[in-house]
Amino acid sequence: MTSNQLVQTAYGAYGNSVEWKTLRGKPMPTWDELPANRQTAWTAAVAAVAAQLVEDGAVQPSASQAAS
Repeated sequence: MTSNQLVQTAYGAYGNSVEWKTLRGKPMPTWDELPANRQTAWTAAVAAVAAQLVEDGAVQPSASQAAS
Protein backbone atom coordinates (compact mmCIF):
# COMPACT_ATOMS: atom_id res chain seq x y z
CA MET A 1 0.00 0.00 0.00
CA THR A 2 1.35 3.39 -0.92
CA SER A 3 1.28 6.31 1.49
CA ASN A 4 -1.37 8.00 -0.67
CA GLN A 5 -3.55 4.88 -0.48
CA LEU A 6 -3.11 4.83 3.29
CA VAL A 7 -4.22 8.47 3.54
CA GLN A 8 -7.24 7.82 1.35
CA THR A 9 -8.11 4.76 3.45
CA ALA A 10 -8.00 6.91 6.60
CA TYR A 11 -10.17 9.58 4.96
CA GLY A 12 -12.61 6.91 3.84
CA ALA A 13 -12.78 5.42 7.33
CA TYR A 14 -13.49 8.87 8.76
CA GLY A 15 -16.17 9.46 6.13
CA ASN A 16 -17.80 6.14 6.92
CA SER A 17 -17.78 6.87 10.64
CA VAL A 18 -19.66 10.15 10.14
CA GLU A 19 -21.94 8.79 7.40
CA TRP A 20 -20.18 11.06 4.88
CA LYS A 21 -21.69 14.18 6.44
CA THR A 22 -19.91 17.38 7.49
CA LEU A 23 -20.45 18.99 10.88
CA ARG A 24 -23.18 21.06 9.24
CA GLY A 25 -24.92 17.93 7.92
CA LYS A 26 -23.92 18.46 4.30
CA PRO A 27 -22.36 15.69 2.21
CA MET A 28 -18.60 15.32 2.67
CA PRO A 29 -16.52 15.68 -0.48
CA THR A 30 -14.86 12.61 -1.95
CA TRP A 31 -11.08 12.50 -1.74
CA ASP A 32 -10.78 13.78 -5.30
CA GLU A 33 -13.13 16.68 -4.53
CA LEU A 34 -11.25 17.62 -1.36
CA PRO A 35 -9.24 20.85 -1.73
CA ALA A 36 -5.47 20.40 -1.97
CA ASN A 37 -4.86 22.03 1.43
CA ARG A 38 -7.21 19.51 3.09
CA GLN A 39 -5.52 16.60 1.30
CA THR A 40 -2.20 17.94 2.58
CA ALA A 41 -3.60 18.14 6.11
CA TRP A 42 -4.84 14.54 5.97
CA THR A 43 -1.47 13.43 4.59
CA ALA A 44 0.34 15.18 7.45
CA ALA A 45 -1.96 13.62 10.04
CA VAL A 46 -1.51 10.09 8.71
CA ALA A 47 2.26 10.61 8.41
CA ALA A 48 2.41 11.70 12.05
CA VAL A 49 0.51 8.60 13.18
CA ALA A 50 2.71 6.34 11.05
CA ALA A 51 5.88 7.94 12.43
CA GLN A 52 4.65 7.47 16.00
CA LEU A 53 3.87 3.80 15.33
CA VAL A 54 7.40 3.29 14.01
CA GLU A 55 8.91 5.18 16.95
CA ASP A 56 6.92 3.07 19.40
CA GLY A 57 8.08 -0.11 17.66
CA ALA A 58 4.52 -1.06 16.78
CA VAL A 59 5.44 -1.36 13.09
CA GLN A 60 8.66 -1.61 11.14
CA PRO A 61 9.49 1.06 8.55
CA SER A 62 9.27 -0.05 4.94
CA ALA A 63 12.51 -0.55 3.01
CA SER A 64 12.00 2.78 1.21
CA GLN A 65 11.49 4.62 4.53
CA ALA A 66 14.52 2.98 6.11
CA ALA A 67 16.71 4.10 3.18
CA SER A 68 15.73 7.77 3.51
